[in-house]
Amino acid sequence: MTIQYDPQKVTDWLTPLEKVYARQSQQLDRRHQQLRERDRQEEAATLDLPEMFGKLASFSQTIGQVMEARETGQKKKVSSELEGLYTHPEDPDHVRKYFEYYNSKKNILKTLLISSF
Repeated sequence: MTIQYDPQKVTDWLTPLEKVYARQSQQLDRRHQQLRERDRQEEAATLDLPEMFGKLASFSQTIGQVMEARETGQKKKVSSELEGLYTHPEDPDHVRKYFEYYNSKKNILKTLLISSF
């Protein structure tokens, strides 16, 4: 935009400059808004390593407790079932069944524990 000078009239220098100033101000405001939004997103995306490691440690500790409780529960269940089988120690048939059952449960427990890792 060019302002032409006419010596007979009063030249309005202010109106075109106000339009330029307003446009530049809007562009600058938009740019600052974009920078603020970018900074906010970067801050939200930043990982807090100590917090993350703390949560990971808590999670692994919880899993360890669950695994331990599960293992002790299975051992208690097997031992109570074995005690129920071993009621007549003088009968050889019961002794054979007891050891067969014990060995099968022991193998099942091993496969469960190995597959859980």
